[in-house]
Amino acid sequence: LLAPVLERILAPCVKKLSGPNTAPLSIRRFGPVMNLLSVLVGKHGITVLKSKLDAETLGRIQARFWTEFLPKIKSRVRRKAALIATTRMIVEDAAIWDIPGLPENMFKALIETLLSASAEPAEKDNYLSVLEDEGDRGVRGTRLAHSRDRIHDPFEDVPAVEGYIARSLSQLTDQRKGYLASALQSLIAGDKLNKFREVCAKVGVQVV
Repeated sequence: LLAPVLERILAPCVKKLSGPNTAPLSIRRFGPVMNLLSVLVGKHGITVLKSKLDAETLGRIQARFWTEFLPKIKSRVRRKAALIATTRMIVEDAAIWDIPGLPENMFKALIETLLSASAEPAEKDNYLSVLEDEGDRGVRGTRLAHSRDRIHDPFEDVPAVEGYIARSLSQLTDQRKGYLASALQSLIAGDKLNKFREVCAKVGVQVV
């Protein structure tokens, strides 16, 4: 359904990421795009983007969106979608393993986001809050105010995202698991890494 217009939707992101400016991406402007990409990749895999983007552009989107945006998502529902999409990319996209630093940075963002206790209730979306505050001045009864009342979970069939992530990542080759385990020693605090190992142990798998 989105295939004919996906390139047009992504055009502002591609333009932003193609420039020399490395300033943090605006959640207000690009948050909705991250949510869309998360659902698309989570449901259909990375091929949905590979069919529309060249490898270099896709690598930029993965590096900025999935390592920079992922830890900033406050909504539990939207964060769940992003975690599932990130997991699918790490497991299914062999190309990311050819980009220096990308696999470990995505994995770091995945673990830290998964273990973060900062998520707000599912009805609370960070970028919608910004729009409501700056766009309609928080007037009660507006469309933006009501848009936060209920957020549909597109991944209701994945009740426990922790188990999904652990089982999916256990499919990585031993070589890639070893690479991640080595790289993460210097990227993630030991207590977080141990907590992630505990998550994996609960579902009977070992990742790092």
